[in-house]
Amino acid sequence: MNTRLPLTVLTGFLGSGKTTLVRALLRQPGFQRTAVIINEFGEIGLDHDLIASSREDLMALRTGCLCCAMHGELAETVQRLMAVGGFDRLLLETSGLADPTPILQTAIVDPYLAATVDLTTVVVTVDALHGPPVLQEHDAARRQVALADRVLLTKTDLVTDSGAQATQAVRALRPDVLLSPSIHGNVAPHLLFTPAMPSTDWLALLHALPTARHTHDATITTVSLRLDTPLHAVTLTLFLQALAENCGPDLLRVKGLVALRESPETPAVVHGVQHVFYPVTWLDGWPSEDHTTRLVLIGRRFDVEWLALLLHTIEAEVAQATSLP
Repeated sequence: MNTRLPLTVLTGFLGSGKTTLVRALLRQPGFQRTAVIINEFGEIGLDHDLIASSREDLMALRTGCLCCAMHGELAETVQRLMAVGGFDRLLLETSGLADPTPILQTAIVDPYLAATVDLTTVVVTVDALHGPPVLQEHDAARRQVALADRVLLTKTDLVTDSGAQATQAVRALRPDVLLSPSIHGNVAPHLLFTPAMPSTDWLALLHALPTARHTHDATITTVSLRLDTPLHAVTLTLFLQALAENCGPDLLRVKGLVALRESPETPAVVHGVQHVFYPVTWLDGWPSEDHTTRLVLIGRRFDVEWLALLLHTIEAEVAQATSLP
């Protein structure tokens, strides 16, 4: 049984609406028993909800939320929160210029965090008014979208096209990402805390992706791989190792469901950030009639033919080795 606290990472470029979103969420009943890790309390303005503050970096709210300013390492901040207790989930808001990759990696590899929190989803805010030029001009904004499980489109009430251009800009980078509107910070809490994998919405989008690559940015590429035949478990391990060794920092995100010969009725869940991967886990059963392997790889300068050849070559060599007397 998984007793780790779910962690949502909220990121987005400067002025994209993260602070407005957090402020609105803190007032919603559905956001109770949530610990929010933010950079500066002054950006949020929480005085109307303040119950008590036993220390400068910690505040309890009438809604049942707990807010903490992050100083130093993430693990230290989570330890301070755990010492107080009384919450069921964590929300971490990053700064507007931050690359969320180090935070995601830390949540996976840090011994304390790996035992305490479960990286549930990465949510990115994109401004419908300024988002298209920002995504075109700023690499940090493109990296944030590249790592997203869900994009929240903000300020759609300020544009005449209801966010169509911003949607197109996001889809150009990530055709598979989940996309939802958020006006004045109003968004259902479950959109932030629904597990990134393997949700029904995510599987439906993954199923719709062709076995091809989508290259709309000069460097960021989304590659989807689909295999009808189950893989050997060793193949999956070797493939992930090869990705980490050969792609390095160019590998931004990997996620997918994998059919393995050793356990065909219980698909393996793969989730990685750059060269860091969660331990492979298994579902109790396939969530749909589709039992094929489906992998999405997001990175820079990817060659879809090379990736497909790498996977098939490793599987062929493993199959040959296991068939030897």
